[in-house]
Amino acid sequence: MHVGIESTLTLMAYFFKDRIQVIRDYGDLPKVLCHAGQINQVFVNVLTNAVQAIDGEGTITITTCQESANVVIRIADTGVGIRPEHLDRIFDPGFTTKGVGVGTGLGLSIAYRIVENHRGSIQVESEPGRGTTFTLRLPVVWTSKELQPSKHGGPDSHTA
Repeated sequence: MHVGIESTLTLMAYFFKDRIQVIRDYGDLPKVLCHAGQINQVFVNVLTNAVQAIDGEGTITITTCQESANVVIRIADTGVGIRPEHLDRIFDPGFTTKGVGVGTGLGLSIAYRIVENHRGSIQVESEPGRGTTFTLRLPVVWTSKELQPSKHGGPDSHTA
């Protein structure tokens, strides 16, 4: 997971410029059976939203740990936050609070679907004016049936 997060941060370094500090609080993680490229896309989508939510200077904190049979990745920003009435819709395809030309409203919908296809979960907590935290949980252990590649984008033999 950490390699995927770091490669995503490297790709997105231009967007952080000198205005966003990235704090890493990485725990010890086991390898996770997954489509690493798809999980990296989740990181890109969540981090892109975090960057766009920070007006001026701010911080993005990435925390990883293992909780029970799950790897947990928390991405927290000090951006504008999400209004409570929008929280239930942020994973809906096409939903966006951004202006015309800023986004399509598909990034978080795609992230949600990818995480769900990996038998994981993605949750959001936010408070306007204080920032947003996305929590991704991906299972470490799979049954032998779930280890088979899926035509729906489920896990295969790649690890991250």
